[in-house]
Amino acid sequence: MSVDLRMIGAVAACLLIVASAAEAIEYSFDARLSATGTQNLLRDSSDQDDTYSTASLSADIYPVSIARLNLLSEYTRYGNLTGLSNFLYGVGATVIPLSDSADFVIFASANARRRSYEDDAADTLSSGADQFNNADYDALASIGYNLTNSIQLRSGAAFRLSGYTLDEIADKNNYDLFLGGNLTLPWSNVVDVEAGLSHGNFQYIIDSARVYPIREERAYDVLTDGDLDATYYSVRLSRPLGTTSGLSLVFSRRTFYNYEDRAIVYGYSTGLLSPWVNSYEGNAIQARVKTFAIPGVIITGGFSYSDREHHKTLERGYNPLTGAPMIGIFGTAFAKDRTDVNRRGFITIQVPIAAGSGAVLEPMLRIEGANNSSTIPVYTYSDITATLSITYSR
Repeated sequence: MSVDLRMIGAVAACLLIVASAAEAIEYSFDARLSATGTQNLLRDSSDQDDTYSTASLSADIYPVSIARLNLLSEYTRYGNLTGLSNFLYGVGATVIPLSDSADFVIFASANARRRSYEDDAADTLSSGADQFNNADYDALASIGYNLTNSIQLRSGAAFRLSGYTLDEIADKNNYDLFLGGNLTLPWSNVVDVEAGLSHGNFQYIIDSARVYPIREERAYDVLTDGDLDATYYSVRLSRPLGTTSGLSLVFSRRTFYNYEDRAIVYGYSTGLLSPWVNSYEGNAIQARVKTFAIPGVIITGGFSYSDREHHKTLERGYNPLTGAPMIGIFGTAFAKDRTDVNRRGFITIQVPIAAGSGAVLEPMLRIEGANNSSTIPVYTYSDITATLSITYSR
């Protein structure tokens, strides 16, 4: 019940701030309700279906012309895995100090958000989701320069920290440096290129630690702190398709260059919501089309393909007859190399409706399908997710 009270308090605070400032400064806000059904909530071979609903309120306040303050409050309730129900709240600020006509562009932003899971999480994971309550902090600073009317350059730095309530789970931090630019070509073709360096920490098990069984009660005791560095680059081509549609194609690649090849991380099926298991290197291709061909309707569709080399992953074993997770020496004795191929497609339909006095009411339907094949069977899965939402903006 405490989660609901915090949500109500944060929403009320947002409304009071906006109301009190309405006469003096500019503001806008979004209120959103959504309902989602998924065939595979956990995105693994458990095929855990679920439904969940989300209520959110976001307010943007402009105390001065060069700055924006954002306040966010969001609550998500799950139908089956109720322990994953959570409350998210946060604050952020963005500053763009130079005018639109300046050749130089300076952009800076910072955000802080906290997510709290329900306390009664025993039905969700072996160790409970509430131990993964966390706070995220991120900051970004970027400088751009308009070299010509058709060439823009940019560089910048970004930082993100995820801090966990449980002391045994190390805080996850990441630093990025990037350099990029875009070029406008004839017939409204735009090419955007970006490259960067990424440095962060991660926790892993050295290969020699698995000479003996690793039971869940000792799961955190055998973790070692390490560094994880990567390079990445992306190339994006954007172009119109007639007068009412547009196309975007993106190719990206990410490569680790200093982590121990035989390092092992805990996988999702151990009952740990591991913050490290989703780190991977590889290639990705994305295609997206957006069209306004139907008056008053925005339709966006896309497809992505990626090949992913994950860390060697320690997984709980599953009984091949019953599908139930195994425990003890049979459940956590072996680590395996993990290589995934992921395919994903989606379509979104939005219908913005003018509601008077500058307000907009926007129903939206999104359908997304995914298929993932992996060298570790627990990560081979398929999923179809449908979301219906309505947003009121003013």
